[in-house]
Amino acid sequence: MTVNRLLIPALLLLLALAAAFGGHALWRQLNAPDPAATPLPNLAGEVQSVAHWQGQPRVVNFWASWCPPCVKEIPVFVALQQDYEDQGLQVLGIAVDRADAAAAFAEKLEMNYPILHGVQDAMDLMAAWGNERGTLPYTVLLDAQGRVQKIFAQEVTRADIEPAVRRLLAE
Repeated sequence: MTVNRLLIPALLLLLALAAAFGGHALWRQLNAPDPAATPLPNLAGEVQSVAHWQGQPRVVNFWASWCPPCVKEIPVFVALQQDYEDQGLQVLGIAVDRADAAAAFAEKLEMNYPILHGVQDAMDLMAAWGNERGTLPYTVLLDAQGRVQKIFAQEVTRADIEPAVRRLLAE
């Protein structure tokens, strides 16, 4: 009888604590700032964010000049920007790199889309979109309303990403 007297209040206390922690986690998620609004400088030093292109479907590719898979996939994003820009697609590069390294890399590879850069801020943005380990390359597809539609946590080929881009544009 004594065990039951202690067990029921203990279980009720555990249930109340679980509900409180769950409610707090939900509150944090609902009140978290929009990751797309994270301010990052572009290569000209002007501060922008991914939200600057709100209303357009976006392909956001995180890369670094020292990352071999990133270097390999850049031509895919150059081609996507060229082929789908007239349909409203905006490719954005976010360099997890120094400004000078990002600018030299972008010029060398003839990147035809906006480049934002930052080290810790870019890593924080990746984490907000699910890449808590900070692995590169990392690509996020956002619909025109800014909702994440697809994530690629590895190097992509055109065959990998193009079907997702077409679905994004068909929405």
